[in-house]
Amino acid sequence: MKEKRGFTLLEMIVTVAILFVLLTILMPTMSGFASSANDQISDANLELLNFATHSYASFHEIENRDIFENIDSDQERQQRLVSDGLIEQAVHPSGEGGYCWNITDQKWIRYIDSTTADCGGKYEPTSNPDGSLTPEAVKTPEPTTYPSAKPLPTYIPSAYQKACEASKGTFDIVNETCSCPAGYVLEKEIIVDGEKKKACMTTAEYMCEKSGGKYDLQANSCLCEGELIPNEQGNMCVYDSVKASKDKCEADGGAWIEENGKGYCKFTEVNDSFVIDQSNPNFVFAATRLGSGDPVDFSVLNKIESLESLKEKKANLSVGSYFHYQGNVYRVHNYSYKLDDFTNLSEFIKGNNLFNISKPEYSNNKTYFVNEYVLYNGTWYTPKDQGGVMSPPAQGSQWQECGTNLDEFNENNSCKLK
Repeated sequence: MKEKRGFTLLEMIVTVAILFVLLTILMPTMSGFASSANDQISDANLELLNFATHSYASFHEIENRDIFENIDSDQERQQRLVSDGLIEQAVHPSGEGGYCWNITDQKWIRYIDSTTADCGGKYEPTSNPDGSLTPEAVKTPEPTTYPSAKPLPTYIPSAYQKACEASKGTFDIVNETCSCPAGYVLEKEIIVDGEKKKACMTTAEYMCEKSGGKYDLQANSCLCEGELIPNEQGNMCVYDSVKASKDKCEADGGAWIEENGKGYCKFTEVNDSFVIDQSNPNFVFAATRLGSGDPVDFSVLNKIESLESLKEKKANLSVGSYFHYQGNVYRVHNYSYKLDDFTNLSEFIKGNNLFNISKPEYSNNKTYFVNEYVLYNGTWYTPKDQGGVMSPPAQGSQWQECGTNLDEFNENNSCKLK
């Protein structure tokens, strides 16, 4: 069996000696830590006690006298603070000593030895000449400040609101929109801060400007210029087609002729290449096909190009197109033809595919088609058959007699020039 062995007396003495030395070293340090912690707690309690006391003075509106006037003991003074709910219970330092009320300085102080403490004293108003409840030696919290009610900002109307109201409108500040009263419309375009906006304008002003006129605010009238004239009511402009046609006719060098309540432009010569016979219905028909309105504007025939120019372009002559060659105007009436460098122009115009509208007299060896007017024995005829007619004109199944007066052509559907 193994023998159990314990500590010897010498080992125990050495161990105890080591522990004693360690305790001797650590005790002052531990004591200092405890003392420092107690001092911090005591100082915090003292600050709390002074804060509660001066809150008590503020609540009870105590000024220029001892806060605890007629109260003789510190215990009763703290009890008064407890009764007002400023502290939960009497406050004491954490460690030695206590707190006492210094009447002269009007603050609580901490003491270790009550016999040497600077407690008690006498309240002297001269020591507090500004009448404040808290002497400068006492640390008091900063007063709580609350944001005061700020005055509402002064509303400044926007530039758009000013423009709206100046135009007799009502401005909605929330939605920033302009509305107009009766007799006004929100159609006046304005620029506000670089942006397009709309303001109010009278209905009469809107109708005038919308029709192309300029409204005179002073005279309350609509001013029309150029090809525009006032309507019967005088509140808007309308297009004067007769005046426009007359002005254009005269500007193009023509003469405006008015007969039987109607007017038309008469040109003796369109250009140096061919002459227009205004009594020839083929020229009237050509002008309408090339864009003339009513009355007939023969100046549109200036669009007709020469056959030589079309050959240079290698143009395609489509059915119904016109060209002029050696003083005559021709109409392509059967099928289209493509011009090229090898086209013989003098031979080309002899073909049966062309109608010389400058020489509309009937020819026995020609074929005529619809919308071509042929002069025969002083009377104008036009073919009825879409496929072409070669027989001499006469009233019958293949020809429609149109008469001699161009003004009567439009009364017959087959002879219409428009």
